[in-house]
Amino acid sequence: MPSKTEIRDKLLAEGFVSTFEKLDEMAAYEDLDPIVGQLALGAPDKYDRRRWRPLKANTEFSSLEAIYAKLPARFPPLFERLVLSYRWAEVDLQSYRLLPNPPGPGLGGLLQQISTAPKLWKYLREAASRPEPEAGSAGLWA
Repeated sequence: MPSKTEIRDKLLAEGFVSTFEKLDEMAAYEDLDPIVGQLALGAPDKYDRRRWRPLKANTEFSSLEAIYAKLPARFPPLFERLVLSYRWAEVDLQSYRLLPNPPGPGLGGLLQQISTAPKLWKYLREAASRPEPEAGSAGLWA
C-alpha cells in the first residue's frame, strides 16, 4: 500500500503534467521535433503540426541510478517521480521550458537532452559541488 507521501507526490506530478496543455499548445512540426511524432495524436493540423500528449510511464527506479552515474547531481524527489511516471516532448511553461523526457526504455533520452543543454549541465556541476543541505531544508533546489 502506498504511503501518504507517495500518494501526495503522485497527485502533485499528475497536477503538474495537467498544466502542460494550459500553458503550451502541445503541437509541433514532427520533422523538427521527432519526439512529438512518438507522442502524437491524430492527423496533422492545417499547419501540418502534430498535437501530442504526455504519456504515462512506469519506469523502474534503477533507471535513475543509471542516469545518476553520469550526472553531477541528483534530482529532487518530486522530479524523480515525474521522470519515472511520464514521458513528454519539450514544453513551454511560460516562465521556463521543460526539456523533453522522450519515450523509450530507461531514461537515456532524458540524459541526452540534459547533456545537450550547456547551462543546465553547468548548473548541475555547480550544485554538486555545494555542501550537502541540513536535514529538513530544501537544499540546492530551493
